[in-house]
Amino acid sequence: MKKERTLCSQAISSALTKGGAVSLGLALAVTGGAPAFAADGDAAAPGAAATANSGAAQPPAASKMADTYHPAAADLDTMFGDTTFTPRHAIANADEMPAGTTYAWDPQKVPNFMGPSSVLNTAVVVSFTDGSSCTVPVRIQLQRSMFTLYVREYHYQGMVRNNAKLAEGVKYRLVRLSDGESFGPGAPRNNPGHESALAIDGVTQPTKYKVVVDSIPDGYEVVPAAKSGSFDAIDPNHVIDYGGPRPNEGKLTSIPMAQTQGLVLRRVYQLEAVDNLPLMKKDAVPAAKTAIKNAADLPQEAKYEWVKAPDTNTVGAQVCRVRATFINGSVAEVDVPVTVTDQASKFEPRPKPIDTPMGTLPDAKGGIDNLTELPDGTKAEWEKQPDVSKPGDATGTVKVTYPDGSSETVDVTVKVIDQAGKYEPRPKPIDTPMGTLPDAKDGIDNLAELPDGTEAEWEKKPDVSKVGDATGTVKVTYPDGSSETVDVTVKVTDQASKYDPRPQPIETPMGTLPNPWNGIENPHEVPLGTKAEWEKQPDVTKPGNTVGTVKVTYPDGSSETVDVPVTVFDQAGKYEPRPKPIDTPEGTLPDAKDGIDNLAELPDGTEAEWEKQPDVSKVGDATGTVKVTYPDGSSETVDVTVKVTEKPQSGDDGMGDEGDSGMKKPSMKKAGMKKAAAMPTTGDAAGAAAAAGASGLVAALLAAVGLRRRNHS
Repeated sequence: MKKERTLCSQAISSALTKGGAVSLGLALAVTGGAPAFAADGDAAAPGAAATANSGAAQPPAASKMADTYHPAAADLDTMFGDTTFTPRHAIANADEMPAGTTYAWDPQKVPNFMGPSSVLNTAVVVSFTDGSSCTVPVRIQLQRSMFTLYVREYHYQGMVRNNAKLAEGVKYRLVRLSDGESFGPGAPRNNPGHESALAIDGVTQPTKYKVVVDSIPDGYEVVPAAKSGSFDAIDPNHVIDYGGPRPNEGKLTSIPMAQTQGLVLRRVYQLEAVDNLPLMKKDAVPAAKTAIKNAADLPQEAKYEWVKAPDTNTVGAQVCRVRATFINGSVAEVDVPVTVTDQASKFEPRPKPIDTPMGTLPDAKGGIDNLTELPDGTKAEWEKQPDVSKPGDATGTVKVTYPDGSSETVDVTVKVIDQAGKYEPRPKPIDTPMGTLPDAKDGIDNLAELPDGTEAEWEKKPDVSKVGDATGTVKVTYPDGSSETVDVTVKVTDQASKYDPRPQPIETPMGTLPNPWNGIENPHEVPLGTKAEWEKQPDVTKPGNTVGTVKVTYPDGSSETVDVPVTVFDQAGKYEPRPKPIDTPEGTLPDAKDGIDNLAELPDGTEAEWEKQPDVSKVGDATGTVKVTYPDGSSETVDVTVKVTEKPQSGDDGMGDEGDSGMKKPSMKKAGMKKAAAMPTTGDAAGAAAAAGASGLVAALLAAVGLRRRNHS
């Protein structure tokens, strides 16, 4: 069988081949039968008349499946005596048929694979699950017995079978051991190329041959001792038995699948080294992968290592070696050119002219223009110092030493200047009060940029005796003794024209003249010693708004006036007492102050008294009017609610007012006694009254004792 098996094999090859290595399965076939291969390459069960197709996708519903599906005949050939060939093999697109489809030979055209004809014209009946069927004419070409080579690639995920492209590149032959006769070479068959065959006719007895593989595709190697399924891998030149009768059968046939052996190919990768791997002295040895130019094109799982690592302590060219181990087991090595250089050879310090004051040796680092581009830790020092004892150009030699210990020298031009020639003081106008000579340093705008120790003093003092602009000359003397002069403009002002006091409104109690400084918003901005006084006092004798005039006199004697708005208020207009309800016993007038909730917030000395007393003679709510009088004499009234509560009962003894003994005097009303009528105070009458009074007191005491007892009971 040719194309049907090819299609099945190609499907598996396509599914498994993802890169890696290729196996050569060796299958032998002679007249009388040949092993048939299922889609996965294993031997199929012989003699199957009909095969169920499972796993195919179902098409949309149709009236008859035979009208919907179109099985096509395969362009077939097979070996004489092939008993494994089934009707399903004869349908090229059997995999596209629905699940459950069966295949059978047309009873009128059952093929005879034993010959004698080499061309079999037959037909396959394809039956669908809905009962419909169709008959497909099939033409089968019978071939002579031959040696078949199957190509397999060893890959890290397993074997990739029947690789057509690789099979085309394999050159092999069979050498009979008995006489050394060579048969071949084998050539690809007329199917898509996953097999190649070599026919040897007339072999009637088992004969030993040596399989000789003359060439394999570029980029591959033979892998000994590999195994794939039922194919045991062998080395080249492996000896096999070819042909001979099958046990218990009197006909020639192929060697059973379980005895078939083959060769395995594995992809070989080539390493391409970088043209040159530059390294610096004392550098750490880089990863070996960095030396491989084509690492990105190789499997990512590859592992790289130095076989011979670079010696970064030795400057010069070296030849090192990298090994790569790939996941399919192949190994590749390549030489890598390495150049180790020191930092003095790699870097180039650029000289930079230096300006320096006369007598000052500049830092050698200042003479290297690109020092920041050199390696961290690079040092620069004078190997030959420049002459800085006089102004002019001098030359010094800077030695640059790198972290790796290498060094080089650079000539640097040094311009020696006196400081007066180097610096340029900028004049700055000065404001100064009349009569005050300012500091000459204040007339130099960039004094902080001049060398430490630079002095500035008046060579010609400005006239500060009158208001206006004056000119002075400042002499700037540098630490090296050189000097220059600068004309400075001095603006002489009186303080009244310089400062601007701003008025702000004042509130003041009636009768109180406020502090004039309170009418100046920005007293902190005027100079110390400035005075403020009322030039025109505001009228604070009555509430309302008024205006006063404050005179501001500066330390230099100049002055100016500011009009200040003043708001005069009495305290009654400023404060607002809040009423607070008072609880008081019947008959007790509470303190009026208790009716003012915020009395503590009012000015010290504020008084509160009843202007209208509340009626506390009976229980209930009453209203009183409290007059609040402030220290300034102003006042206002507040209505206060007074809650009059029932007068509390007496203590434990139930008596009324307390006497000297602490006991309350009995109430005559409560004791049931009536007040005696008034009587003239004469002699007898007085005695009678006294007796009556004594009798009443005794009765009251007795009543009190009885009441106390009742209360206690």
